[in-house]
Amino acid sequence: MVNFFDESGERIYHQWYDDPINQNQAVWSDPYVSSKGNLITSRVSPVWQNGEVIGLLGMDLDLTQVAADINAMTLFESGL
Repeated sequence: MVNFFDESGERIYHQWYDDPINQNQAVWSDPYVSSKGNLITSRVSPVWQNGEVIGLLGMDLDLTQVAADINAMTLFESGL
């Protein structure tokens, strides 16, 4: 569960939640380290109904795996 308020009752900013709503469009999050220690970025889009945001739809992209896949590639015969 995500906390949206700190102990004093102040609203906590969450990029993955606030940016798509404030910008009224899909956004990529800044990369962050997951609880498993992987480098992750998220794509999150607001979902509208009758002109009102009713939720968010998102996905996570594991950049650790993307980097491993790219590093495993061999380009041409020399690997360059």
